[in-house]
Amino acid sequence: MSPLRHWILLFVLVVAACNPKDKATQLQEKAMQGDAQAAFELGELHATGVGVPQNNTEAVRWYRVAAEKGNSKAQSLLGTAYHRGIGLAVDDVQATEWLSKAADQMDPLAQFQLGEGFESGWVGKQDNAEAYKWYLLSASQGYTKANKKVAAIENALSRDQRVDGQTRASEFRKERVKKETGSLEDIIKASQAGDPEAQYKLGAAYSFGSGLPKNDVASVEWLTRAAKQGQSEAQFELGLHYLNGEGVASSEVEAYKWWSIAASKGHIRAQASLDNLEKKITPDQKSEASQKASTFSPVSEAN
Repeated sequence: MSPLRHWILLFVLVVAACNPKDKATQLQEKAMQGDAQAAFELGELHATGVGVPQNNTEAVRWYRVAAEKGNSKAQSLLGTAYHRGIGLAVDDVQATEWLSKAADQMDPLAQFQLGEGFESGWVGKQDNAEAYKWYLLSASQGYTKANKKVAAIENALSRDQRVDGQTRASEFRKERVKKETGSLEDIIKASQAGDPEAQYKLGAAYSFGSGLPKNDVASVEWLTRAAKQGQSEAQFELGLHYLNGEGVASSEVEAYKWWSIAASKGHIRAQASLDNLEKKITPDQKSEASQKASTFSPVSEAN
């Protein structure tokens, strides 16, 4: 094969690999085989119209597939869709059910929305102490809107209501720890043995304070180990830590680097974050980050 034909073929292969339509096809194949994460990401493609026609009904369809398999982000978005009537009819009973499932898995958006539901009563019951509980839990994971709600609702609560809400939040955390202790021990052992999936989960646990005290430094340590082994979710979350300076010195270059690496493997949220960050950084920063990303090669910790 001539050098010219070689480079033409290489270009075609690269373009095909980056084609969003191909990505949608790949995700659908995985989703049909029972991959919950693939179903969730396929839902995101339909919701945003990336690589496929924008279609809220299809988005909800795939969110449901992922949600029924326990994907907390899909459960949260499915609950949101039911509450807002996006892609299906408004049904606050279903919205409450799915948001509750996601909130029990420490999804901060779901917890925040449950807080709003109990504050306004659309969940079927008005309960400010319960609303306060969910706002506290969401805020403890760094959800900015929840922080604002905590400050606002505290002024409207009596002392007894505040104590009640705080007690409920504390009891919820204790129950979560009880449920997760066994699996968490397994995750820690697997992380120490070099398993990138376990390292990502441990990093996320430290980041969200799920079953462990919130510790951004420890989160960055475990996410970095997983990211260096090629775990794309860890790469995405690590980018967030660098952008926000949580547990590590703030660096838009490092954030861009890790999101570039994750996006190159089809990570939808990383690509969206990358597109947004690209509008804010300088050409020199982009060049430096792109150079770092281009030289990245995953290295396994396996012996």
